[in-house]
Amino acid sequence: MKASNRVIFNTSILYVKMGVTILISLYSVRLVLASLGAVDYGIFNVIMGVVSMLSFLNASLTVSTQRYLSFYQGKDEKSKLVKIFNNSLLLHIFAGILIVVLLELFGGYILKTYLQIPSNRMEVAYIVFHFASMSVFFTFVSVPYSAAINANEKMIYIAVISILESFEKLLLAIYITYTSADRLLVYGICMGCITILSFFYYYVICHKKFDECRHFSCRQVDVNLLRDMGGFAGWNIVGSITGICKNQGVAVLLNIFRGPTVNAAYAVANQVSSQLNFFSATMLRSINPQIMKAEGAGNHQYMLGLANSACKYSFLLLAFFAIPCMFEMNTIMGFWLKEVPEHTVLFCNLILVAIMCDQLTVGINSGFQACKLVRVSSIFVGFIKLLILPLGYIVLKLGYSVYWVVILYAVVELLAGVMRMILANKYMGLNVWCYFRKVLFRVIPPIIITCGTCYLIIETVTIKYRIIITIIASFTAFILSTYYLSLQGSEREHIRSLVFKIRTKVYEKFN
Repeated sequence: MKASNRVIFNTSILYVKMGVTILISLYSVRLVLASLGAVDYGIFNVIMGVVSMLSFLNASLTVSTQRYLSFYQGKDEKSKLVKIFNNSLLLHIFAGILIVVLLELFGGYILKTYLQIPSNRMEVAYIVFHFASMSVFFTFVSVPYSAAINANEKMIYIAVISILESFEKLLLAIYITYTSADRLLVYGICMGCITILSFFYYYVICHKKFDECRHFSCRQVDVNLLRDMGGFAGWNIVGSITGICKNQGVAVLLNIFRGPTVNAAYAVANQVSSQLNFFSATMLRSINPQIMKAEGAGNHQYMLGLANSACKYSFLLLAFFAIPCMFEMNTIMGFWLKEVPEHTVLFCNLILVAIMCDQLTVGINSGFQACKLVRVSSIFVGFIKLLILPLGYIVLKLGYSVYWVVILYAVVELLAGVMRMILANKYMGLNVWCYFRKVLFRVIPPIIITCGTCYLIIETVTIKYRIIITIIASFTAFILSTYYLSLQGSEREHIRSLVFKIRTKVYEKFN
């Protein structure tokens, strides 16, 4: 399968997975909440909140493993892949043990001292916590296997496992509706078992499908490789901590100066932006292995071309959904929330702008990972992103509106993107003019045309369900302007060829 077709196929698979799992999860949560009740459901979620505090470590280690596997696949060094997988698995086993030890040492104290859990539910809460802690270990150990699937670009396996996991959680939600046992206890234990079962799925698939996952041996330990992978993961962790400090730091500032109402608006805005950002993040997840493999194969210019393409497509995918939402945010919030916190609509729109600014250079960040320049990126880009905290403090201390904090949030993301380009030009040889020509100048026309279309509808149409017209018109304007103004000739030809193949297969099936 051609690289471009593989990216499209994998992205489509992940979108299908997202749609199925979201629908199942929404219904499962409804059943679980009704079965457990508000108190027990709240206890379970606060326990999982304590356990998941260190989840960013998991994500950083995943990126590290996937990068090394994809890079050496590009080099076609199969013996090296076996060594990388073995050392990665050992690294994750030790990391998982360390996290479980930390949770067991301090988690119980946090539950007892800082969390408000009714005394009659404390014993059950401890048991649920222990099973949640155990599940963290298996989540960590699953990482090398899921990274191997990612590196081999077999996203269909990840989709199948995720959907199976969702159905298992749905069956559990149905079961606790009818059980006479302590429902919180049953739910907590079974959720831990589902995590173990998912690890088993990953293990079986990787052991059967990928050669590098079949030959685990402690004799494959390479201290230099472990140090190298650990250092790479460490700088990814620094980047993750920067993001957490930025987002949570802004929340703390808003709480100190303006109180919990503004915090509610900021939290809703982050939820909306994270859901919309999933579409572009999914595409990036599909193209990342290609970027790593290109660099591993020594095809540096092709890697830079893929990084530019990732910037363009990630931005366009986010903008496709974000633009109509931004123009109809009042209506969306009215449908979604019974009471919309003050400032929510403007916060949502400004944070979406900030994330779109970040997406303009997100592919370059993948290039940094491919070239092992994460340390440089984490230091310089992370420093700029953290500037939002002192700048936000200053404007709030001077009595300016909270809107200025979120405006600065967007400005800082734009400056971080500029820094990425400067670093990429210096360390990776990125041609900045080529970036402008192939990315920035290509995404501006559909943005202007789609925003103009939405503005005309908002100003002229006053019917009750105007949002439907806005969405249809926005999608139509965006697709047409992107096809004719953003895509290059070869990209349009590829799309026409793909549509023709799909149409031919459909015709052959039904005739």
